[in-house]
Amino acid sequence: MVSWILHDGEEAWETPDHQRLLVSQDNHKIWLTLATYDARYVQYLKDERPPTQSSRSTLRSGSQRPLSQGPLHFLRMQEYGPWNIGKASDIRHLARIFVGWAFKVTDFIVASETQ
Repeated sequence: MVSWILHDGEEAWETPDHQRLLVSQDNHKIWLTLATYDARYVQYLKDERPPTQSSRSTLRSGSQRPLSQGPLHFLRMQEYGPWNIGKASDIRHLARIFVGWAFKVTDFIVASETQ
């Protein structure tokens, strides 16, 4: 997921609400993983820290980060599933999710092109 986020950042691709939808399959079952992050997480990955307002080295307990750098930002991943590819009702449900995701991404792209 980290590699995907960094690659897309280099290619200047944008996604709605800084989200990624990962589809995984294990034999006859499918899982979806929705990953959510913010721009500060990407800065963290690239080791692009904003300049600190103070040069003091006061550390949080158990941390190696100065207090002046602010809160940590994380990638959050939520897994959904499984859906059984042998059950028509599961595939119909999964198809609705994919179509909804496609509409969300398409709306985001159209809105960003008109700005």
